[in-house]
Amino acid sequence: MGVVRFVWNVILAVLLVALVIVVLGTGLGLVAARSWETEGLDDGRAEATWLWLEGRPIYYQDQGNHDALCVVLVHGHSPEGLEVWADNRTALARSGLRVVSVDLSGYGRSDRATEPVYSVREQAELLASVLNNLQVRDAIVVAHDWGSAVALQMALDQPQFVQQLVLVAPRLELESELAWRMALKV
Repeated sequence: MGVVRFVWNVILAVLLVALVIVVLGTGLGLVAARSWETEGLDDGRAEATWLWLEGRPIYYQDQGNHDALCVVLVHGHSPEGLEVWADNRTALARSGLRVVSVDLSGYGRSDRATEPVYSVREQAELLASVLNNLQVRDAIVVAHDWGSAVALQMALDQPQFVQQLVLVAPRLELESELAWRMALKV
């Protein structure tokens, strides 16, 4: 009987430790997600470039030769936004091209609404507004994942911005919600 009680106590101790780890991990995740959501716009970004559209801050980077052919990089469904293109952006700019990348609404450092409703059409309009403000026309638009749907929508609605489209692993529908919002529900 003593062995059974010992094994039972070990099982309960392991379950209690696992529960404490889950609770602490969830708390840490919520704190980290909320601080990321509300941190200052320019925190840690010497090269921060912002455009305010309809009162919302939109983060973008514009690198390279402004007189050269422009490549627009559109990120997919990734919380870090334009940072997924960091190596590509640098290499393209060094090759003499103008490279523009934008954090779409809800991604990266751009505006994140409390109750986001980010449709493909709204994101395409946002991207077109940024390109219009930067006086970009006839660009090569390279889009990844769900950004492909945004790029295609912009090409249909505002063809003056798109000379060529490159779709990398395109996904035209977004079945899940934003990753940073999912972390808050844990």
